[in-house]
Amino acid sequence: MAPTSLIPASSSLQQYPEMETIKYVDFNNNVYTIAGGKLHYAPMKVENSSSGIYSGGDEQLITLSEEQLAMIGEKAQAIADTLSLHLEQRQMLTAVLFVGEGEDRKKFIVARSELQGGLEKLLKDLMAQ
Repeated sequence: MAPTSLIPASSSLQQYPEMETIKYVDFNNNVYTIAGGKLHYAPMKVENSSSGIYSGGDEQLITLSEEQLAMIGEKAQAIADTLSLHLEQRQMLTAVLFVGEGEDRKKFIVARSELQGGLEKLLKDLMAQ
């Protein structure tokens, strides 16, 4: 059975409720939320880190272009479609991808991989622009 598409044929993700929100939580519990055409980065704070010394940096909010939204959506879709990456439980060196909101929200716990690394690199690169 083919996976259900999270990505619409159009590059405009905002036209489709199931793609209005994408949330990615990296290995260090830094949170990247894509919603309303924006990327919000909520870093892990020192006081919340298990080591008591790790900081994910500064909080950021940037506006995304349609092309950037489509690139994020395509990478999220690839992770969702690659069943071999999906884990039942979160453990060290895993990330979590959420797509959608409420009852329709899908959750993918993913192992370190080229696809996961590609999404994370894209998000970091977008924030660095």
